[in-house]
Amino acid sequence: MNLANEKAANRMQIGLNRPYHRVAAALRMKVGTVHSIVFRRTRPRRGTPPTPPAQPVLDSFTVGAIRRHIHTKFAAKQVFTLASLTGNLKEARIIPESTSKISLWRLLHKMGFQYKTAQRKMYVGK
Repeated sequence: MNLANEKAANRMQIGLNRPYHRVAAALRMKVGTVHSIVFRRTRPRRGTPPTPPAQPVLDSFTVGAIRRHIHTKFAAKQVFTLASLTGNLKEARIIPESTSKISLWRLLHKMGFQYKTAQRKMYVGK
């Protein structure tokens, strides 16, 4: 197939609904070769999976500071969610900025704090 021949004949030799055949004819390849090239370019590449982010390392001083921060909120009779607690601890620079809400939830669970869910929010309790 030559695009000049198509123009001269004023009609398509291979229809637009067969793109692999059109590309193969234009590049003078086999249709199977075009299929394999497209397959190799579009399939997900195997390789080493990305390394997961490192868990934040919190020493005993940081854990104690978190516990004191929570107990001062309990003493003030404040109700707080996991998200607001994470924000407050990051503002106070007790935990690093990269600490996620889930990491803090795991830490609070290990520390023995309980929580309840209401209106799709987690409220921390004793």
